[in-house]
Amino acid sequence: MNIGNFYEQCVQIKFESGLPGFQKVDRKLSDAGAEVLGMDKHMTQGMVNLVEPSVTARLRAIQARGRGYIKGNCWVWSDSKISDRGYKESGVQYVTMRSKLPDIEAKMRGLRKEFEQACESQLLSQWPRIRAEGAIKLAGRHQEHYNQSTQEIRDQCRWECEIVALPYMEDGHDMLDEAMQNLMRDQKQRVTNVLNSVAERMQGEVTDIIQRMDDYQFTPGDNRTGNTLPKEKGIKRLGRMADDAMHLCDALQNEGLKDGAEKIRKLIDHMKELGDGDLRDARSALSGEDDSMREEVKKQLNEIKDSVDTGVEALDKFMS
Repeated sequence: MNIGNFYEQCVQIKFESGLPGFQKVDRKLSDAGAEVLGMDKHMTQGMVNLVEPSVTARLRAIQARGRGYIKGNCWVWSDSKISDRGYKESGVQYVTMRSKLPDIEAKMRGLRKEFEQACESQLLSQWPRIRAEGAIKLAGRHQEHYNQSTQEIRDQCRWECEIVALPYMEDGHDMLDEAMQNLMRDQKQRVTNVLNSVAERMQGEVTDIIQRMDDYQFTPGDNRTGNTLPKEKGIKRLGRMADDAMHLCDALQNEGLKDGAEKIRKLIDHMKELGDGDLRDARSALSGEDDSMREEVKKQLNEIKDSVDTGVEALDKFMS
């Protein structure tokens, strides 16, 4: 396995986004409410919003889309393995292939612009009004939190997406120092965890498709009721996972997940044939009382699962 090549072809992505803390604990509020309702005040906690919840909800929704995009298009970069095929997420550290950077950068620039514009229109330009209304809406309480200037609020509205090269230390014959040996083990573990996470995603998607096919119920004259067959979106998502696995295997000069990825590509070709060249029509072709075509697809899917399992076992042997 050529780990050095992996480090050359991949980059690390760090993403963080923050907003001011607009929710505050109000002990008096919870105590008063507990007394009215006959509850134990030590079991309650009151919260107040300094800003209309709809405003922060819109901003957090953009943040969530950014995190979701990074998580869906990159791999967690961690040295902590917590299961046979799992990994421990390290917060905001991810890794991706350099070839995917143009799309990722374009998407994250667009989301950053959307976030900054929303912050400006929904929050920053409205801050003087929000401060003035806060005294009335909160009955004069928590006013100390409204003393921040617009600039101070702006400084807390953060959107940071940093792309950095992966530092790599090559193995050498004179590498006797324990710290250097630990570094090499750390590098190997991180790369293996990336491959394991790719395998997890592939297995998860395949398992979901198999379950959908098992849950299918034929309803004469109604192609919607009980139709849980996989849709084009899910099949294409599996294809992108296979592409990722192939790129990683090529970079690492390791065949671990390649067989599973190739089987996925054959499956997609087969489903296109069922739909006369269109994945959208494959769903209709698979429906009906006759389950022979569904069983053939399920057979291919189970072969993919077995192949990915074999690839993961090979990775585990590499790490042992």
